[in-house]
Amino acid sequence: MNGAYQEILGDLHNLFGDTNAVHVRLGEQEGYHVAHVVKGDSVAEVLHYVQYSPEHMIERVRQQAEVALKNNQITLPQMRILMRHYEDSLGKYTYLSDDDDE
Repeated sequence: MNGAYQEILGDLHNLFGDTNAVHVRLGEQEGYHVAHVVKGDSVAEVLHYVQYSPEHMIERVRQQAEVALKNNQITLPQMRILMRHYEDSLGKYTYLSDDDDE
């Protein structure tokens, strides 16, 4: 495989980053238990892997939202909601999860 897809992946094996993982241990009598949980990548982490700056992206969206606010295209409460959702989304897990319903 050659081209942009391979170029963007590098050592990253897929565009969503690492999944959550658990280390499970089997006991002799008590069955199994989760010994360790390894958190998967956040959206911001995956963006960093491919040389994007989430901080810069937030600033660009904020600037564009301020222009839209100034031009009466959105209200101040709408701008606040947009920015909160945008910033929150960058800290979330890249795969679908139960907390995506919020």
